[in-house]
Amino acid sequence: MFRATLDDQGRWGALHAFGYNSDDYSTGHAALSADGHTIYFASDRPGGIGGSDIWRSVDLGDGFGAPENLGPTINTPGDELFPTIAGGALYFSSNAHTNMGGLDLFITELDGNGWAEPRNMGYPVNTRFDDFALTLNTDGKSGYLSSDRTGTDRVFQFFIQEPVFWVEGGVFGSPEGRFLPNAEVTLTNLLTHEDSTMITADNGSFRFRMQPNSAYRLKVAHEGSITQTRELSTEGQASGKTFTEDFHLQRAQVDMSFALNDIYFDYDKWDIRPDASVELDKVVLMMQANPHLSFELSAHTDSRGGVLYNLVLSDARAHSAEDYLIRAGVDPRHISSKGFGEERLVNDCGDGINCTEEEHQANRRVELRITSIKELADTQR
Repeated sequence: MFRATLDDQGRWGALHAFGYNSDDYSTGHAALSADGHTIYFASDRPGGIGGSDIWRSVDLGDGFGAPENLGPTINTPGDELFPTIAGGALYFSSNAHTNMGGLDLFITELDGNGWAEPRNMGYPVNTRFDDFALTLNTDGKSGYLSSDRTGTDRVFQFFIQEPVFWVEGGVFGSPEGRFLPNAEVTLTNLLTHEDSTMITADNGSFRFRMQPNSAYRLKVAHEGSITQTRELSTEGQASGKTFTEDFHLQRAQVDMSFALNDIYFDYDKWDIRPDASVELDKVVLMMQANPHLSFELSAHTDSRGGVLYNLVLSDARAHSAEDYLIRAGVDPRHISSKGFGEERLVNDCGDGINCTEEEHQANRRVELRITSIKELADTQR
């Protein structure tokens, strides 16, 4: 590698060799970081992992320091070549990562103190032939790459298109499978807080376009039914996708009960486990979407232990789950809790019955029951 300086007459001069060139190995494919203080290059110098590796050297003020290998996340026993720096991303070619064929182009970013796992840039950037060098224009949306995909080495221009994302689905009511027209479907961008709303057609369908690298909340409401919400995200997805989300709404009725999936407790304890918190977070969204409904949260134990002890333990579990919901934003006026001990087992694992731990755990559960329904207008005053 060499460096030259362009003078004010447009002439190149002051030619200097890179301080770590050698007659014993190759050093080339130089790429400077945006601030000019770090140079990345390819070399088969000793101390590498494979044939040719990506290295870097940092400007110490009085010259570049000793080359540093980028490590096994980037480099392989094969060849890594043609590094390019654009923004916070490193592009390079390799013949020994997950390849489509020959040399492929990969992208990675700094992740904390190291590099993220390189991602194959896929077709049409890569082919079964050698695709070996890439450069981006300053707009970040176009550039050039070199490849022998036509049989000879050529330079190709490319343009980057933003991936397109959609979410679509249907809204259904009771009886099961009946299309539900006139349901209100709202898609909220959780980053910009912008809402898009539509009313379902006669076939209960809806469709929204979503932006890349965004998180969303999808809410479906229909008069007399329990409003449902779900969260979805396009963050980190490089390829376009259509999400399919179908909703089956239930009519809200007093005393309607829901078994909360995976709200389990360890034996003899009432702490909210991490797996239970994931499900309770879904309950928070559901209750916040239905401010006209009030609920009773009930907890149940297995049959092991005394009847009175189990009643006290289940009450502690119910209060623990209730406290979690309130801390997460549920209106305390719309939630109450109660423990039922071992009164309502879901299987035959009563006193003196030999059961597996999984069968006992099925009884250590939490349920939700609608206790009252207010007119929606009352909740909006």
